[in-house]
This record gives sequence, C-alpha cells and structure tokens, in this order.
Amino acid sequence: MKYLLFSLLLIIATNLVAQTQCPYYQKYMSQGNAELHKGANANFEAAINAFSVAITHCPDSSEVARARILETFKAIEKLKKEAETAKKQAQEALKEVKTAQEKAQNALAQTEKARANTKTALNKAQKLVDAFYFYADRFALAYGEIEGGTVFYFIDKNGEEVPKLGRWEKAQQFDWRGFAQIKKKENEQYLDYLLDTTGRTYQVAYNIKDLSADITALDLSEKQLDSIPAVVFQHTQLQVLLLNFNQITNLPAQIGELKNLTSLDISGNQLSALPAQIGELKNLTSLNASSNRITTLPNQIGELKNLAALDVSSNFQLTTLPSQIGELKNLIQLKLISNRITDLPAEIGGLINLRILDLSYNYRLTALPTEIGGLINLTALDLENNQLTMLPAEIGELKNLATLRLGSNQISALPDQIGELKNLTMLKLNTNQLTVLPARIGELKNLTSLDVYGNGLSTLPAQIKELKKLTTLNLSGNKLTTLPAEIGELKNLTELSVISNPLTALPIQIGELKNLTLLNVEKNELKTLPAQIGELKNLTELNLSSNPLTTLPAEIGRLKNLTTLILYDNKLTTLPAQIGELKKLTSLKSNYNQLSTLPAQIGGLKNLTTLDVGYNKLTTLPAQIGELKKLTSLELYGNKLTALPTEIGGLKNLTTLDVGYNKITALPTQIGELKNLTSLNLGGNQLKTLPTQIGELKNLTGLYLNNNQLTTLPAQIGELKKLTTLNVGNNQLSTLPTEIGELKNLTSLVLERNQLSALPAETEKLTNLTSLDLRDNSIPESTREAMKKAIPSCWIRF
Repeated sequence: MKYLLFSLLLIIATNLVAQTQCPYYQKYMSQGNAELHKGANANFEAAINAFSVAITHCPDSSEVARARILETFKAIEKLKKEAETAKKQAQEALKEVKTAQEKAQNALAQTEKARANTKTALNKAQKLVDAFYFYADRFALAYGEIEGGTVFYFIDKNGEEVPKLGRWEKAQQFDWRGFAQIKKKENEQYLDYLLDTTGRTYQVAYNIKDLSADITALDLSEKQLDSIPAVVFQHTQLQVLLLNFNQITNLPAQIGELKNLTSLDISGNQLSALPAQIGELKNLTSLNASSNRITTLPNQIGELKNLAALDVSSNFQLTTLPSQIGELKNLIQLKLISNRITDLPAEIGGLINLRILDLSYNYRLTALPTEIGGLINLTALDLENNQLTMLPAEIGELKNLATLRLGSNQISALPDQIGELKNLTMLKLNTNQLTVLPARIGELKNLTSLDVYGNGLSTLPAQIKELKKLTTLNLSGNKLTTLPAEIGELKNLTELSVISNPLTALPIQIGELKNLTLLNVEKNELKTLPAQIGELKNLTELNLSSNPLTTLPAEIGRLKNLTTLILYDNKLTTLPAQIGELKKLTSLKSNYNQLSTLPAQIGGLKNLTTLDVGYNKLTTLPAQIGELKKLTSLELYGNKLTALPTEIGGLKNLTTLDVGYNKITALPTQIGELKNLTSLNLGGNQLKTLPTQIGELKNLTGLYLNNNQLTTLPAQIGELKKLTTLNVGNNQLSTLPTEIGELKNLTSLVLERNQLSALPAETEKLTNLTSLDLRDNSIPESTREAMKKAIPSCWIRF
C-alpha cells in the first residue's frame, strides 16, 4: 500500500511538471492509461508503445512512464492467472464428468464427449498458464518440455504451438516493435539473434563495436545518439536497423546505401524530414518514423513497392500525404495517429491490399475522399477523435471491414450504405451527434459490439433485434426514455450499459437476456424494476445507482450469480429480505439512500467483502452483521447509529471501518477483536472515552477521532505501533498520554481545537512526524518555539 501511495504521489507530481514542460507527455500517458483501463480487452502493445513515446517527450518523467510499462506487463501476467483459473475450473469439470460417468453408465457416450471437451479445455488452459504474454493478440512466449527437451517456444491464442517461430534454449517475448530476442548456440557459444513474426532470424549487434559482416540486424535504440554513426552505412548487409528513442535530428542520404534493409525503425527521434534517398530501400517492408517532427513525406515514399507497414504517427506538423502514397500496392498497415492531417489524397484508394488504417487523433480531418471505397481489403478503420461530419456513401464498399471506430467526431447521420458492411463485428459511434440510427443497422448480422455512447438518440430502431450476435451494447449518454421490446431478442448480449438517459422503466423483455452478465442503468429516472429482472440468472454486476427507486422487487434474490450490486443515490427505505439469497455477492453499495434498517437476512451474504450503507437513516444494525465473516470494508458513515452491536467483533477480516458522523456514545469492547483493521473512522460522534481494547488494533495505520467529546486518550493508544495518521481534532483534551511517544511511525497528528497547553516531552520521539496541527489550543509562545526546535522537520500549525 505504501508503495502504491508513493507511486500515486510520484505520478501526480510528475504529471504537474510534465503538463507545463512536456505538452505531449500527458497525451501519450493518457492514451496508454486509457488502453490499460480496458482490462482484458486492452491492446497491450499500444499501451506499451504510448508509454514508450511519452518517455521520449519528457525524459525527466521517464520513471513514471517506465512504471506504467511495468504495470502493463503485470496486466499481461493477469492473463496467466486467468488461465490458471480456467485450468482449475476444467479440473473440477473433469471430476464432475467422472461422477456423472459413475452415476449414469447409460449416458456413457455423452459423458465421453464431455470428458473430451473438458480435457481439451484443460490442455488449452495449461498451455496458456505456461505462456508469458501475448504479442498483438497473436503470439505468446511459452516454456516447457517438448520431445524430451525443455525449450522456449511460441503459442497462439488457442494454446497451440506456432511451428514457424521455432524452439529456443533462450528467448524473450516479442517486443512492441515485433521482434523477439533469442539466442542460438553455435560452436559451443550463444549468439544473439532477433526473431520476427514471420519466423526469420537475424544475427544482431547492440553496439557499433560488435558490427561485423555476419551481423544482419543492428539495434541502437535508446543510446542517446544525436546522429547515426557513419560506419553503419558501410554494412550494406544489414536487413534490420533499429534506431528508436534517440535524439537523431537528421537521416542522411547514405541511408539509401542500405539496400538490403527490410525493417527500419527511427521512431522517437527529432527528425524533421526523410531524405529522398529513402526511396532507394526497395526491399523495405516495415518503416516506423513515428514520434518525430516530420512535416512532409518525400514523393519517393511511393518507390517502396514492398512496404507492408508504414507508421508516421505523432508527427504533429504533418498535415498532408503525398499522392505517391497510393503507389504502395503491398501496404497492409498504415498508421497516421496523432498528426494534423486535414485531408487524404484521392490516391489513398489505390492501397488495394491495405487491411489496417488508423487516422485517429488528427482533430483537423473533416472529410474522407470518396476513393476510400477502393480499400476493398480493409478490415480495421480507426477514425476516432477527428472532426468528421459525415461518411461518404462509398464506405459501403469496404465489404471486409470488421472494425470501424468513429468515436469523438461530429457525425450527425450514418449513410444507408452502413448496412453493406456485412462482416463488421465492432462499431464505435460514441460521442457524435447522432439522433437516429438507420434501420439498416439491423443488417450488420455479425456485429458483436456496438457503442453509441454520448449521442442524442431518443429511440432505437426495431431492427436492433436483428443483431443476434451482439454481446456488448453501450447506449449511455443519450436521450432514451424507453428501450424497445425488441431488446429482448439480443440473446447473446452479455453487457448492456444505459447510463445517463431519462429512462423511466425497463421493458419486461429485459428478462429474456439470459446471457447478460453486466447491466448498468445508472443515472436514469427509474422508479421501479420489472419482476423479470430476476430472470437474469448469469448477471454478475447490476448498477442501479442514481435513480429514484423506492423499492427493489423480491425477485432480486433470484440473481444467484450476482457479485456486485450498486444501489447508491436512490430513495430506498428498505432492502428486501431476499437480498440474503445473493450468496455470491461480494460488494453491496447502498449509500445515499433512506434506509432506516437492514434486514436480518443480510447475514446470509457469506461472501460479502464490501458493504457501504453510508448516508442513510440507520439507527441500529442487526446482530447478523457479525455473520459477514469475509467482510473487509464496512462503511456506516452519516447515519443515526447510537451504538455498534457486540457482534461487530465477529468481523475478523475487516480492514476498514467507517462509522463517522453518527451518534455513537460508546464503543463495545469487542472492537478490539478486529485485529486486521487498518483504518478506523470514529469522527463526528459523541464519544467521551475509548475502551482500553483500542490498543489491540495492532495493524491500525489511520485512526480518526475528530469531532467527539473526548477528554482523555487511553494509555493503550501507544500500542498502535503502525499508526501513521491520528486525528483527534475538535475534542476536549487537556493532556495527552505520555505513551503518545511510542507511535514512532506517526507522520500526521491533528490536535486542533482542543484545550492543550503543552505536549508531553515524549512527543520529541516522533521523528517521522511531518505534519502537526495545534491550531485553536492554548499553547504559549515559548512552548511553540521549543516544539519547533524539538521536531524541526515537522510542519507545525498553531
């Protein structure tokens, strides 16, 4: 926790500097963070790329960006843990198969099929468990025994080995540039090689001094170079040249002499132009010139006939593309992210083999040429964060398009031809100015994800029901007052978000969405829920917050798989007794309501870890609260409680207890049984004393006793060795116990508005104290000066 807090403070402090001194640093950090926030759907390569570019824009803040790169890899590791879970589930299923076999010999054939399926899942899960991480959602590095030897090898998303990528005694995962570092054993020694995603290997040098005639790849990335060493151009055998993240200002004409180059990465430098001689690299298949200062591309770019991947993103003065771009007939991927491109040349339509086109974050792009329809092999088109007002009808010619991102533009209507995109699986239309969706939206039979967040939709077309494969639907931030009955036809829907609309009711057909796992209707005008809500047997998360709900239907108790229930900011006066039937519930948030009691059945929530019922009208807690053995966080702030039940002591796993701003006059002695408590907020009550058992809370780091009626603190306060924050402001203390000096880890001590005239001498032992608040006490000037000398590193307020 301390590490996380430090990291957070570091990030905040560094960002404040970065925003003023490094204007693009925060942009790339935000891009990387946004990608990571997608969780399992994140493009980890893009996140790492964004953080890496951020480093180049602000070296002084590089540690924060590097920390985020580390977090990205931790997120990747989460895939491994999820696979381990899948493995365990498969093992359990295998046990069930065995039991079924024993009980039902007459169903042997069916059982054997289940056994085979389960073993397949188990084998796949085991392979994923062994994998390090996935590169570009394609390959993962795995390690295990194959044919009698333990080797590194690469697998696909199905856990199957990719033979073309080979087996190696030593290997690393693919980096964001598309290369994996491997070692080959030759003549009893290991030599360094790079492996690309096609399976080709290149003997690599990482320093100029290691260049020789055998070297076909040179990696001089992050060497703080301001120019390319002249000797490089003498090694015309080079096929891979990686110069990313240096300070190179000029790409000399001699680059044209490296005629064998297939991959050139000069990203993250200070180049303002590419030389005409770039056109001499006839064998070049990959060129990355992103994150430079390039203002124009030379016409000779069109001579790179074998180019398959071109990235000139984040050249903030690049406004146009030369017409010769259309001559790159073998181009498969074109990235133009974060430039200032205002229009595309008509010749763009000549890129007949292009599959990926990314024009996001150009901001000044207002229209697409009609020739865009010539990109007949395009599978992914990203136009997010531009100024497009419409799409040309020719968009319908992109028959192979699977992903279309149009978020954050100014589009007010979609052309009818949108219905021609029969292979579309993802359509993002968020944050535009759409008021209607065309009826032909229903023709997108393969659509699995539709996002229309932040538009002006007041209705949905009935044809929405035709999207039978839809799994994710985001309707948030619109003007919907109802959902059509046809919504119930979306049988494969797993996530439905309708946040911030003026919905007054949910249709009864909502109960037909049997595969729904997430339903979020936060910030609507719902006064009731249909009983059919109970039919959502697979629902794991239900967010009903910020509605005018006064009651919940009893059928809520039928949501047996629910783990998260969010009810805050409604008008609920009670929770139904059936709440106790939600045996898998781990988080219940019902704060900011009008609850006067909690049902006794709440004790049935055996898996609950978080309970927040703050800012209600509770006067008592049921004794059954003590049955929530897994509870780690209990929020009771802002109620009318006069006491805590003795059963509170049963919450052995509790780490956070907040009962601030109630009317509690005394604490039960059982408070001392909460051995794992780290934060205890008792502020804003009517406490006059504390039980001696307070000293048994050995793990407490934060204790808040402000705004009570305490006249003394027990000597046992000194037992709280881990305490870092102690707030006893606005009480009636005239003295402090000498044991206060035992709190060696204390960094913040708030004593304002008491009746203190001095502090015990033992206060000098608080060497870690950085903040001491003594305002509105009666401490004489002479004592103040003595205190400043006694703890000079502490900020003292009188």
